[in-house]
Amino acid sequence: MSAAPATRLGVLCGLVAEADILRHAAPAESQLLIAITAARPERARACAERLIAQGATGIASFGLAGGLDPALAPGALLLPQRVIAPDGTVYPTDPKWRRSLEAMTGAEEASTLLGSDTVVVTPADKARLFRETGAAAVDMESHVAASVAAAAKLPFLVVRVVADPAARAIPRAAMAGLDAEGRTLVLPVILALTKRPGELPGLLRLAADSRAGFGTLRRVALASLGGLALGV
Repeated sequence: MSAAPATRLGVLCGLVAEADILRHAAPAESQLLIAITAARPERARACAERLIAQGATGIASFGLAGGLDPALAPGALLLPQRVIAPDGTVYPTDPKWRRSLEAMTGAEEASTLLGSDTVVVTPADKARLFRETGAAAVDMESHVAASVAAAAKLPFLVVRVVADPAARAIPRAAMAGLDAEGRTLVLPVILALTKRPGELPGLLRLAADSRAGFGTLRRVALASLGGLALGV
């Protein structure tokens, strides 16, 4: 897709913590628009449409993703060439915008991202999706953002970082900690652990994986001055 220069970036994030990384990195004069989906695809569509109504001239999806490719470690940066929606629709990302960010971040390998309307929890499911699609990772916002951007004929970009790798399951206790606004709460996780204490080792591994992922997101945000290489 050949895109006109974007002057106001709209970013879709699943979590408050992801959005905060961008807000802290963005210059004071930034025209950044951010919406938080709380990892709910149905909310993601309304969020993306709101960003466009607020004047966004480019849409990006920014945050963590689940690894599908066994070769990818936590913290691996993905700037996908395409997003595959659950219905099989393929959405390309803007090549000029992507190459600009690749140059800023040192990212080298392009990839495919899979969109899912449900959380992909188990290594078996991750392995199956990797075999079926060849996608490097999966998330729950990017396919929705891609669809809305395509309908509005706006440039679209994905910046995703692997958190839980392909061989790692997501403990149920971890999912208890995400509230309706995309905040991660500790108390619900602790209460869930009292019912399933055997999940503690997996939860600690997931926390370490997520720290690696957030570290890469911070590096990307700072390298691109919070604007994700906006001048496409």
